Amino acid sequence: MTLFTTIDDVVRELEVEAQRTLAVLSSLDEPSLRSRVGPGLRTLAEVAWHLPQSLKSIARHTGLDVDAPDPQMPAPSSPTVIKEVYETAVVSLIAAIRVEWDDTALAIVDDVYGAQWTRGHTLRVVLDHEIHHRGQLIVLMRQAGLRPPAIYGPVAEDDGYDSEAAEVPPVTRQLDPRIQNAWRIEHAIWTVILTGGAATLETLLLPRWSWWPFVPWVLSLAVFGLFLLTTLFWPGLAWRRWSYTIRAHDVLLAYGVLWRVRRSVPRPRIQHVDVRSGPIDRAFGLVKCTLYTAGTGEADATIPGLEPEDAEAIRERLISEDWARV
Repeated sequence: MTLFTTIDDVVRELEVEAQRTLAVLSSLDEPSLRSRVGPGLRTLAEVAWHLPQSLKSIARHTGLDVDAPDPQMPAPSSPTVIKEVYETAVVSLIAAIRVEWDDTALAIVDDVYGAQWTRGHTLRVVLDHEIHHRGQLIVLMRQAGLRPPAIYGPVAEDDGYDSEAAEVPPVTRQLDPRIQNAWRIEHAIWTVILTGGAATLETLLLPRWSWWPFVPWVLSLAVFGLFLLTTLFWPGLAWRRWSYTIRAHDVLLAYGVLWRVRRSVPRPRIQHVDVRSGPIDRAFGLVKCTLYTAGTGEADATIPGLEPEDAEAIRERLISEDWARV
């Protein structure tokens, strides 16, 4: 069993295995969820629901807080709900690892179910545990009359390799965590500009309020306080809510703190894609990907906080004629 030594290795393998698990979950239907391993044993729904639950229950021994259902929560009857909850749990786990750990954290030893494990070992157990239950799901799917997806190659139901069956749903990805500091700098700049504007306005109005000398400074202090709070806390909240998914026929963006937005940009409407960066982005080694759609001539959507290599890969995929087969 190979243990993890870098966060990048952890994230890479989590994403690969998540793609395979999502392919299995995407093949479920509601009638199949009622199938049981045996009398008195788990249903297929309960095995599938255990996947996101276990991410939370195992990761908490390392101090990570994963957005996933508690072990006591009953399994839903909808395969779509199970898939979405699992996907959210994976994104949450990866985000927590990226934010709270560095490579040295993988050598820290925690008490996990009475055993002393390094965090690198614990994450390996998380993946092995998922692979184990994913195999159970595939067995139950066959018992329920479903055709399992070809996540490793041809399956018994195929005469040969089926490329369409092997297609794996993409994983929802978050932005690079460095974008939080870039946003904080942008907020700080606006804080200075607006506070200065408020102070100038107060200076002009000062004679009118001379009967109370403290009134002229209330506006600038209020503006400064409000923007200071947003500078400190808003970027982190916004980053946790930002994700993007490149799917077979569209690009799905999800973002927003107070008002959540899920936006779909259809692939056939995308005419060209720009990769650009401002001075603040470049200071953190980040770029943004801007999508232009037919009929508008203007940017229809922008994915910020990307590493240059990731942005170029997105651009090449979206403008490729054969991108659906990539």
